[in-house]
Amino acid sequence: MKDRTDLELQLSGNDLTDPARRRFIQNSAAAAVVAIAAPGLLLGKPADAAGRVIKIGFVGPRTGALARFGEGNDYILSGIRKLVAGGLVINGKRHPVQIIEKDSESNRKRGAEAAAEMIKPERVDLMLASSTGETVIPVSEECERNSVPCITTDCPWQSYFYGRGGKPETGFDWTYHYLLGTGRPDCGVHEHVGCHPHE
Repeated sequence: MKDRTDLELQLSGNDLTDPARRRFIQNSAAAAVVAIAAPGLLLGKPADAAGRVIKIGFVGPRTGALARFGEGNDYILSGIRKLVAGGLVINGKRHPVQIIEKDSESNRKRGAEAAAEMIKPERVDLMLASSTGETVIPVSEECERNSVPCITTDCPWQSYFYGRGGKPETGFDWTYHYLLGTGRPDCGVHEHVGCHPHE
């Protein structure tokens, strides 16, 4: 019987078809939506009046070199749309939820354009983006520039933070990122960027 090397074990955990990884991604996406909606779900009363539509923008690669990163988007977005189909109750009003998705085309310029299209004409309340720095960095920059809350993932935090010129003392005002990094920080930055202490 052949012993597997550490490298082989690490590579097997990165398999995009791994059911455990897919389940983790699905559960993470659902948890993010529930976290956003939790005040209305946990503390809300039956809605008496309809509120305005809450618009959530999502940018990810559907085409181009990074299209494989977006393969699960239909499944995840479908589940989230079902979860919020009845809207969210906030302060006694039921707000319908609209999720608007745009393709970054695996291109930084198009990622920024997609975000701008949802910020200006669509007037999204929250922007989400995923799948490498080619998408999350330009989307985050556009949101920061226009004071729109943005949550991103699927890009090492160092690339996201320092690739945008981030400074640990100040961070960013409107943009937030979640993903582990490429190694343990040695500069004390983990207190400012939410790094796991054992990363």
